[in-house]
Amino acid sequence: MTRISDYRRVEGAAATWWFAPDRAAALAPLFSDAVERIAGLPGAAILRENRSRRLVSLPLPGGVGGFAKLFLRNEGVQRLLDQLRSRAVREASALLAAEGAGVGVPRPVAFAVGYGSEVQGVLVTEALPDAQPLQQVLERSGRLLRGEAFRARRDLVRRLGDLAARLEEAGWRHRDLHTGNILLSPPTLDGRIYVIDWQRARRGGGFPPDLIDLVYSLSRTVPVTDQMAALRAGLPRCASKGLRREACGWVRWRKTRHVESRTARCLRDGTEFAVEADEGGVVYRQRTVPVEWIREAVREHDQAVARGTLAKSLPRRRLSRLQLPGPGAPFPVYVKEYLHGPLRRLANLVCGSPARRAWVAAHGMRWRGIRTPEALGLVEEGRRSLIVTREVPSARPLAEAACEAAVGPRKVMRAFLERLARWVRRIHEEGIWHPDLKANNVLVDASGEFHLLDLDRTRFVGYLTRARREKNLAQLCAAVPRPVSRADRLRFWRVYSRGRGTKDAVRRVVRAAIRRRHVWPGAT
Repeated sequence: MTRISDYRRVEGAAATWWFAPDRAAALAPLFSDAVERIAGLPGAAILRENRSRRLVSLPLPGGVGGFAKLFLRNEGVQRLLDQLRSRAVREASALLAAEGAGVGVPRPVAFAVGYGSEVQGVLVTEALPDAQPLQQVLERSGRLLRGEAFRARRDLVRRLGDLAARLEEAGWRHRDLHTGNILLSPPTLDGRIYVIDWQRARRGGGFPPDLIDLVYSLSRTVPVTDQMAALRAGLPRCASKGLRREACGWVRWRKTRHVESRTARCLRDGTEFAVEADEGGVVYRQRTVPVEWIREAVREHDQAVARGTLAKSLPRRRLSRLQLPGPGAPFPVYVKEYLHGPLRRLANLVCGSPARRAWVAAHGMRWRGIRTPEALGLVEEGRRSLIVTREVPSARPLAEAACEAAVGPRKVMRAFLERLARWVRRIHEEGIWHPDLKANNVLVDASGEFHLLDLDRTRFVGYLTRARREKNLAQLCAAVPRPVSRADRLRFWRVYSRGRGTKDAVRRVVRAAIRRRHVWPGAT
């Protein structure tokens, strides 16, 4: 087993380097004084970059490829931790320890601690030949497999569970073990498993274990039976059914925490989103959307207000439809403005502005797999907040789509209601509470997919009470017009409740719908 102490130390002008014993002669002349300019070496290319790290691909001597991970100098707690032990040294130590435990990892050929103002540390690893992320391999193979392909995937998930168990026995936690950080070489279901991105790895226990993270990441690409096979392989052989049931509960908990974490990123400056502040306010936007587009949309919205050409105008809300100059042809967007009075501005300090809540809800929906108009940008100013969303092409309100399906063939209406019932059930199972789930707040696109609107009061509560679920059902029922018959509504209920709904529940929904001034077909 190779240790850190076996690496050859070389003092450079900008960093202290450690090189693998068999590669020191070839690598030392190339890297000794190149910490700040590794991305500028011949053949190098930046693959990914964020505020903490920069990943560069580059050729290494001997005709092999390599990757250089540059750890950028941070402020605050991370800066203090780097002074104790560099992230590059910690990851190199974790890679060598994992290799000693029999886990496939990229070989670290060099690492450094930098003295410059930008780069704090560097880790150089050899590229794995013909390797692809496990996520891509599983997506390419599909969920439903038969014969040899089925057995190969079952064997793969068992090997993954055994991998997590070996890490646990070795006393290491990867802390980010998901299908994107696992490579297969060659990229087939029977390829060898390699684990990358060890910068967060730590020695010792902790919760949740890597097995929970792994099974949760598999849930997006493989059936439940394969997830359970990975779970059984990773748990001790003497694990009881109670322990397996508890582990499944922790997988669900991990999903909730992961989605919450991904949702919160829309309010932070990072790889996916940007936050910029100036005299005009604060702009939150997707990285792919230039800030000039958002500012231009706000200016055109103000002009529409002055001309009186708004799509919708209420005392505290204004909605305009505009054309933004995209990379090709212009594309339509909607700008929704919320006006803030003194009390509203005070409440915004506690719960955020309505546009901000709609921005968070839109991206939270996306991570939960619920379609909604794409939120491009958010602008927060003192007396107002605005959100810019892309128009859903060829979409129409749910009431109009339901009436059209009702006058068509019965099988068309039946298929439409089944899709709608499964969509509403999915919203409730994801713990999404929309206080105004009426037909005008649901759009149906050309492919029959449903999109949820008016998200400023939407909340992610984890679990919806019976009263809230029945209120949403009554809102939908009250807003869908009469061509949708009583039998159609009961069919919707059967699909939504999976055939387990009671007559008392139906009566409660009917009474709530009638209270909303809707005449339920057949109700007395």
